[in-house]
Amino acid sequence: MTHPDLERYRAPKGFVLVRSHLDGVEVYAPAAVEEVLEQRTRCAGCGAAIAWDPGKQALSCPYCGTTTEAQKGRDEGHGEFTLEALERGARGWGAERPELSCEGCGAILTLDPGNMAASCPFCASNHVIVRTATESTLRPGRVLPFSIQSAEATRLATSWLREGWMRPPGVVEAARLDRFMGVYLPYWVFGAQMACDYEVEVGKDRWVTETRNGRTERRRVTDWSWKKGRVAFRTDGVVVEGTGRVAGLQRAGTFPLEKMVPYTPDVLVGFAAHAYDIALPEAWDRGRAKMRTLAADTAKSEAGGDRQRNFSCAVDLDDEIWHYALLPVWLSTYTWDDRKWVVLVNGASGDIGGTRPVAWMRVYLAMVALLMPGLFTGVCIGLPALLVAGMGLVVWIFAFVFLFLGGVVAVAIYQTALEEERL
Repeated sequence: MTHPDLERYRAPKGFVLVRSHLDGVEVYAPAAVEEVLEQRTRCAGCGAAIAWDPGKQALSCPYCGTTTEAQKGRDEGHGEFTLEALERGARGWGAERPELSCEGCGAILTLDPGNMAASCPFCASNHVIVRTATESTLRPGRVLPFSIQSAEATRLATSWLREGWMRPPGVVEAARLDRFMGVYLPYWVFGAQMACDYEVEVGKDRWVTETRNGRTERRRVTDWSWKKGRVAFRTDGVVVEGTGRVAGLQRAGTFPLEKMVPYTPDVLVGFAAHAYDIALPEAWDRGRAKMRTLAADTAKSEAGGDRQRNFSCAVDLDDEIWHYALLPVWLSTYTWDDRKWVVLVNGASGDIGGTRPVAWMRVYLAMVALLMPGLFTGVCIGLPALLVAGMGLVVWIFAFVFLFLGGVVAVAIYQTALEEERL
């Protein structure tokens, strides 16, 4: 039987019914406050299309120069790890934007209405479908506006592509770096209070002088002792990529998270934006692993010593928080030797990543040149010396040293070349 007072109960203003984990129990929570912002895409002075200007940190008209300050987003604080918090979260982008869906790599990103793309910036495929963006994903809570302009990104990328002697001729021209696309990419930013109880053997080195068989020698001795301790600290800047569609994203460098601002759709004007495809639970597993590694490294640093062994720790996390953030990247995809290559420029710091083609004939010739001194010394000098003067063994020893050193450098060059092309 239901209590008559409960039948007459009305939720307070601003509260809505949410999912309950107990049968027969109704749960009310504060309703999501829908922030209504009009995304401004036209100049108030001349009516031309405007865009976010990284240099002025404002909306700017390229024709009359009128600047308009971006609307302030509402700071909603941090997110909690509850189902109700996710259900109450605002959805969509806060403004109507077209959406590009790539049939090649599966990427989905929203476009600026005045800057439509006919190809995918991630894989350069022309098999794309443009439609109205859905409102199914969470709305970003933070955004780091672009501060590096397109021309600067082109200059940095051009210099990066020309570095070194491994680059094939003509690759800079083929890359067409003047076609960079500015894209806000999704990231999850996590924080937590961490406590790490650790135990480790710490070694202290000392040098001793000993005399053996009339010879005095100095040798290193390590004294080992067990150490236990506890480190406790808070971190709020553990970043996890929110998409797996962009190859080489981990090479985009670090972002100045302290410069993030509450999300407003104004900073997206003139740029594309990619919604997350790695959901919060999966991202939190990765973030938690990063936090545990951070706690262990901090504990090892505090334990000190000249060397350590048998390290173990137990990490506790408390007061976990998360933000869904958009971070800026200039992106260019080009074709070289029937393969797709990606160049990434961090839109806030200017760090560059991606992949670069390698002129493998140059690499192979360099490796052969490094091995030739050892082979020449052993075959052309060592063998005649052995047959004529009996000195071949000494020459062969030198030849082996040359061959070994040349081989080490050749292997290092080969590995560097592989890394240049590997995502």
